[in-house]
Amino acid sequence: MVALVEMDKEVSIRDQLEDTGGPVILINKFTVNLDEAEQLVGAWTDDAAWMKRQPGFISTQLHRGISGSGVFLNYAVWESTAHFRAAYTNPEFQARLSHYPSSAVASPHLFRKVAVSGICEALPAVERLRIRESEQARTCARARRCTRARFRNLSVSSFDKASTAALMLILSTRTRN
Repeated sequence: MVALVEMDKEVSIRDQLEDTGGPVILINKFTVNLDEAEQLVGAWTDDAAWMKRQPGFISTQLHRGISGSGVFLNYAVWESTAHFRAAYTNPEFQARLSHYPSSAVASPHLFRKVAVSGICEALPAVERLRIRESEQARTCARARRCTRARFRNLSVSSFDKASTAALMLILSTRTRN
């Protein structure tokens, strides 16, 4: 059974589970005797596969200290504290903690991104992608409207109707890509 040690002496993981806010990052530091490292990785792998199937789970990654270290760090992204709380307090997950090696110590803690001007953004990558796609869609729509307006203003003497239609088709295809 894995032993739990709080990462923050002032705010426990149980306190954090009461939060009602949006996206959270779970940072979980594990320490284990070197001879039980593979058992820890096996238990974590099973837990990660189970967590992946839970609502609100976004991603996870396990890291290991270099040079033969027995320290591991799990970084997991969740849509909200509520989603993480539902998975973490689930009796099925709690029973899985017994699969960890006897020397394992875990220190889970929840975090949120911090925006630091000129250095890092606090918006999740998914939200930044949605904003970028929305801006691109608006730009393409404007370009299509402008192209159509330009062709409507061309005089028939400049182009015959067939040439104009072919040119409009080519340009509208380019603005879609």
